[in-house]
Amino acid sequence: MVARRNFLIVLVMSLGMAMHAQRSQTPSFVSTQLDDYIKKGMQEWKIPGMAVAIVKGNEIVHMKGYGVASELTGEAVDANTMFQIGSITKSFTATAATILHVEKKISLLDKVNKWLPYFKLKNPLITSEINLTDLLSHRVGLNSYAGDLVSYGSDLSRQEVVQHMSVLPIERTFRASYGYSNSAYVAVGEALSKATGTSWEWLIKEHILTPLKMNRTAFSYKELSSIKNVAMPHTLIDNKVTEVERGPINNIAPAGSMSSSISDMTHWLMAQIDGGRFNQKQAIPERAIRMTRRPQSFQGFNQSNTARTHFYAYGLGYFVRDIEGVLSFQHSGGITGFSANHIIVPDKKLGIVVLTNNDTNGFYLDLTNVILDSYFDLPFTDYSAESLVGQKQYDQMESDRLDSLKRLVEVNVGPSMDIEQFIGSYKNDVYGSVEISFHNGELSIELPKQSSLRGTLQYMGRNTFLCTFPHYEYGTISIPFLMGKDRVRGFELMLDNIEGNSYYFKKKYRNG
Repeated sequence: MVARRNFLIVLVMSLGMAMHAQRSQTPSFVSTQLDDYIKKGMQEWKIPGMAVAIVKGNEIVHMKGYGVASELTGEAVDANTMFQIGSITKSFTATAATILHVEKKISLLDKVNKWLPYFKLKNPLITSEINLTDLLSHRVGLNSYAGDLVSYGSDLSRQEVVQHMSVLPIERTFRASYGYSNSAYVAVGEALSKATGTSWEWLIKEHILTPLKMNRTAFSYKELSSIKNVAMPHTLIDNKVTEVERGPINNIAPAGSMSSSISDMTHWLMAQIDGGRFNQKQAIPERAIRMTRRPQSFQGFNQSNTARTHFYAYGLGYFVRDIEGVLSFQHSGGITGFSANHIIVPDKKLGIVVLTNNDTNGFYLDLTNVILDSYFDLPFTDYSAESLVGQKQYDQMESDRLDSLKRLVEVNVGPSMDIEQFIGSYKNDVYGSVEISFHNGELSIELPKQSSLRGTLQYMGRNTFLCTFPHYEYGTISIPFLMGKDRVRGFELMLDNIEGNSYYFKKKYRNG
């Protein structure tokens, strides 16, 4: 009886020590200040709703929803509220590819043309050599976001998005430079589909979502219309929180269409932390997890002994960097009305996910860094406060820019050439043709690939027009025209919010 009692005492003491050890592993900031920091940040950044989860090993340290899923309905966010996760989707696409590699259904060194005979780039040598790893690691030779103006929110099919890569300019060095490409991930999704005879959606569900019991994860915005407890997209227009429509991006789904909840994302984090294991089962092959983490494209290196991060690279679906000498794997996502981030630090058995339904905030990244600092025992740095200063400066500059452009319109100085000379068809080798015409009494430009998106044109002077699009993502921009001796030659179009590359459109004349 004494021995039994001693055993119980030892057991109780051991359990108490284990619970104390678990609590002691949770930084003070997370256990006592995190909620207040999140609420303050949401107010300052005007974020309607947010969901945050922290995983340590196979334990959920924090999993909570904040604010509302919709400004219009006031429905509260909880752990099961689904948010669009944007380019975090790439982590799932890349993992599906490495799983198929491990299962010997494909090889990551397979030439793209093996699975997609129609795949073509502007450089024939690259076309013949490029493989799946090149696509997954953004080392194609394209400028970052090249082609997004054509594919984002457009009516093109996935195959057409891939085929369109054939006209994109190759301006970087193949396999020796980094250029973030959504189109490349669409090509990967199409190649995996062709190799297996199934859809990209089925592959992700069969190989990842089902084994990880991720039941609150979807692939397209159309699915969300029949699901309850789904966050709506929001943005800031004139500094006011505005609920907007979801972007139709099914055509680039493998690059950024998925939605998920923090409850589901904790399963993903646990598997990432534990070499693919979930609920004591090998849900994803450990080798497949490791393969996504090998650096393939290098972005920067800092030799300083005091640097927080010494190198920046991209693996397969993950950004790879060190934090205080410890490896981390991260991917964020930004899509119409949403911003999200997740990071895995395997050596610390740590995973963090932050989901928001506002696409104009930097808090989703700042919060991640504050939580990371707490687990690295670093002094508290209010990254959000620092970011807000920069954001307010940028907002003021943007407001001043628009005001100055509108004042030029108000001067009402007509162009030196008859306004009708600007009417007609204009062509760019990458985008195709656009039309400038009179519409409802105003000069307008129509982007046919974006469901006939139409912007109004107002003359500002110096052969430049102010263009205002009805959709906030396309913004209000200036369009300069190039003039010939007696006619309009063309114009330059740059939509920074969609793609940072400029497009020159040449006016089409019968006589050339």
